[in-house]
Amino acid sequence: MKKFQVLFYFIVCLSLLFISENGNAQGSKNRALDIVICVDLSGSTNGLINNVRDNIWLIVNQAYIMIPTPDLRIAVVGFSRPSFGKNNGYVKVLCDLTHNFDHLETELFKLKPSIEKGDQYVSAALSTCISQISWSKNIDAKKIIFLCGNGMVTSNGYDYLKYCEQAAEKNIIVNTLYIPNGANIMRELPAWRRIATITKGMQSEITVANKDEVTVFTDAKMDRVREMNNKLNATYLWSGVDSSFCRRTLSTADSGAFFTMKEAFFNRIYFKTTNQYEQQLKECELVNAYTIGSASVSTDSTLALSTFAIETRNHFNEMKLARSRLHVALRVELPEQEVNDYKNRYLSGEMPENNIFQRVLLTMLFKEWEGK
Repeated sequence: MKKFQVLFYFIVCLSLLFISENGNAQGSKNRALDIVICVDLSGSTNGLINNVRDNIWLIVNQAYIMIPTPDLRIAVVGFSRPSFGKNNGYVKVLCDLTHNFDHLETELFKLKPSIEKGDQYVSAALSTCISQISWSKNIDAKKIIFLCGNGMVTSNGYDYLKYCEQAAEKNIIVNTLYIPNGANIMRELPAWRRIATITKGMQSEITVANKDEVTVFTDAKMDRVREMNNKLNATYLWSGVDSSFCRRTLSTADSGAFFTMKEAFFNRIYFKTTNQYEQQLKECELVNAYTIGSASVSTDSTLALSTFAIETRNHFNEMKLARSRLHVALRVELPEQEVNDYKNRYLSGEMPENNIFQRVLLTMLFKEWEGK
């Protein structure tokens, strides 16, 4: 009898692989949206990486409710750290474009928070973003770089103009988020504005580590959300070659958001209730595999006669039902309406930028995607 159970699990995994391969072959019907966040990690911008880490889930949630819904990928590039190597222009791709935002956050949390005094080669950062990122090849893809930092863009010459022209040729928009740097502002700012102008982007200023007093979920309780999230994690049945990777990155993303700040944790857990998150796990989680491939699996008459197969199938159904109930319960704590209201404040002009990283980025994003 155990052979039937093993065979059933094997069929489920094959079904998952088949569906995944077909899904990749067909591609998403939604318009591609590729976002590269390029951050200056020098001493004068200390705290900027925390701004990025703390707000990834907010940005993801807001992006997925834009109209039309995008096929979203995000990458992060860091520059101005000596440890990244002189041969690389002190630039490093921290995470290439990905749909797996658990993986993205895990890579960001690997970055040491130590301050390194380094040369700010903005041109090298632009070059890396343009040539070493796996940009979508779809003709109608929206491709955006958010270049965040400061320094003299011309510190190593005028190569940045060449890279701006390359970006424009590839329909890559560069939005510049300049961080005021004392007495150097008037010398530095014109070139940052020029980068945005050449690539048909926008330019604004941000203040590092400026906390936002405006939150999405105003009434949610941490203890209830955390308890339900623990129960939600218990519904995942890991399997496949990527299972340990998925389990590890989920845990890191959860704990990272939890220890960062309450709002980051709430936005993180909200994302886990979405279809996009279920799709993120489809290659390494059996409940998703069985649910997606249930029709083809259940038609096998031999497996249908197996008691173990029936019990296993029933177990998957129970886990899927438990997960659905938890999604509903979490949406009571973290209402979709509050996510929509947050977006509407941007679209109506009620949300001032206040030089806050996530506000500036989202304002630009909404304008470019929804044309408002």
